[in-house]
Amino acid sequence: MTEGPRFELLGTDYSGDILFDERRYSGTLTRLIALDASFRIDTNANCLDDDIIEMLLASRLKEINFSIDSMDPDVYRDVRRGSIPLPEVLAKVARFMSRKRDARKEIHTIISFVLMRTNADTIKPALAFASKNGINHFLPSPVSAFTCDIV
Repeated sequence: MTEGPRFELLGTDYSGDILFDERRYSGTLTRLIALDASFRIDTNANCLDDDIIEMLLASRLKEINFSIDSMDPDVYRDVRRGSIPLPEVLAKVARFMSRKRDARKEIHTIISFVLMRTNADTIKPALAFASKNGINHFLPSPVSAFTCDIV
């Protein structure tokens, strides 16, 4: 949305992750924050380390979506090839939520799943994790079967 000559809210749309880009090409997230506008991001939380958490909490971040896709470590590993282990990812999300509470920041938080047969039974654990950590929203989306192996 825009209002007048200045952006009211920016959103990132990545085929990847802006936090990974910040690690790989330092300054990606910094440039977004420097626009001094409210913004939202999607992240798999692999690079949600303490320095990035502090950077986000000091910014005008209004919404963050943690794309998790399964609470089963084996399914997670298959879906998120190349990712760090699920317990480490969940620890990073929990640490972000704890720091957000400590900083008294109003940031809308989401956990999203691409819903598949392999992860459907992990919805209840995801809801429990979201509730325990104060996450605002759980967003399951059906998988888009665009190749035979996905069907």
